[in-house]
Amino acid sequence: MTRWACFAGSMTRRRIEAAGGAVVLVCLASSCGAHAAPQLSPRVIRPGEANSPAAAPADPPERALATSAETAPEPAAHVGPASPPTRSPVLETQDPTLAAALKALEAVPTAESHRRVARAYWRRGVLDAAHEYLAQARDLDPTDADASAGLALIWRAWGFPHLGLSDAYKAVYFAASSPAAQNTLGTMLQALGHRASARERYHEALTLDPGAAYAHNNLCYVAFLNGDLGEAHAQCRAALRIAPGFAAARNNLGLVYAALGRLDQARHEFFDGGDAAAGHYNMGIVHLANRDYVRAAAAFDAAAEARPSWSAALTRAWQARRLLGQLGNTEGSH
Repeated sequence: MTRWACFAGSMTRRRIEAAGGAVVLVCLASSCGAHAAPQLSPRVIRPGEANSPAAAPADPPERALATSAETAPEPAAHVGPASPPTRSPVLETQDPTLAAALKALEAVPTAESHRRVARAYWRRGVLDAAHEYLAQARDLDPTDADASAGLALIWRAWGFPHLGLSDAYKAVYFAASSPAAQNTLGTMLQALGHRASARERYHEALTLDPGAAYAHNNLCYVAFLNGDLGEAHAQCRAALRIAPGFAAARNNLGLVYAALGRLDQARHEFFDGGDAAAGHYNMGIVHLANRDYVRAAAAFDAAAEARPSWSAALTRAWQARRLLGQLGNTEGSH
C-alpha cells in the first residue's frame, strides 16, 4: 500500500488537528455507518455536537457513533444520570414518537420498550433521560447488549468515555458476533487514545461484516491521526465503494487530501455531499490550519450565509479575523 505521509503532509495534518480536530464529518461509528452518517466540524463537525450543521444528538443506542475525545476527569456532581432527567411535558405530548413509546412502555414495561423510550429521548437530545431508561432496560435484562452500548455512547457524548468503557465491554461480551458492538468498543478505546486497540476492534467488525463501511471509515480516521495518509486514503475509499453516499467517509477523505496539500480535491470531497454550509466550514478549517486567515474568514462567512443559524461558523470567522489582526500587528512591529 502506498504511503503518502510526507513531511509536509504530516505538518498540515497536525495543523488541521490543532485548528479544530478534524472536519465536519468524522464518524467513529459503531453502527452509524450502516444507516447514518456522522460529521466534520470546528474541530471539523461531528454528528451530535451542539455546533454541528445538523445539530442532531448523537446516534441512538442501536447506532454506536464515536468521537476522538481525550480521557476526561471525573464528571461534576451535576453531570450524568445522577441529575434529574430534563423532561418537558410539552416534549412528551408534542413528540408523537416519544408519546407512543411512553404509552407502549406503560402497557408492556419490557427492556425493549424502555430502549424505545430511550431512543426517542436520544433523538431529541435529552441524554440524561435516555440514560435513565437504558439503565432500566439493562436492569430488566442484564444481557441487553444494545442498552449497554447505548449507555457507553452517552458517556462518550457527555465527554467521559472512560466511564462508559465497561458498558462497551459488556456489549461485546453479550453480543460478541455483533460488528456494531465491536465497533462501538473501538470508538470508546479511540476516544481514550488507545488507537492500536481501537484498530483491532474495527478490523474485528470488518471480519464479522466485510460490508461495514463505518469500520473502514473509522480505520481511515485512525490512520489519518497516525499520519499514515496512504492507509487513510485506502480505507476511506473502501468505505465509499461500499456506501458511495457515506458523507462521513467523504469528509474524512477530504481531510486526507487537505493534509496532502491537494486542496482542490479536498474541496471536491467536502462539497460532494451537497451541504454547502458544511463544505465552506470544512474548507475554513483547512485554511485556518494553513494559516491563510483571509480565506478562512471568507469560508466561514460563506458557511454562515448558507446556514444563518450556525453560530460556530460566525465564531470561527471572528477567530480567523482576530488571528489575521494579530499577524498584521506582529509583522508591523518588525
